[in-house]
Amino acid sequence: MDINKLTEKSQEALGAAQTLAQRLGHAEVDGEHLLSALLTQEGGLLPRLLERMNVPVGALASAVEDELNRRPKVAGSIE
Repeated sequence: MDINKLTEKSQEALGAAQTLAQRLGHAEVDGEHLLSALLTQEGGLLPRLLERMNVPVGALASAVEDELNRRPKVAGSIE
């Protein structure tokens, strides 16, 4: 996948997902990290779409965050 072909918002979301995974000490970035990043993205499309569908975005974001916090963490650095 060529990240340069993605929209600016998509690139931002992928970067935020990676940062989130690192901050939480997770070994890999997966769909839940990306979902969390998309749900909290300022000016992002996903929160607006979900709100139009009457989905409680805050509650969904909290549930995803809780799930991510339950995952095992890795320690140390990769060099």
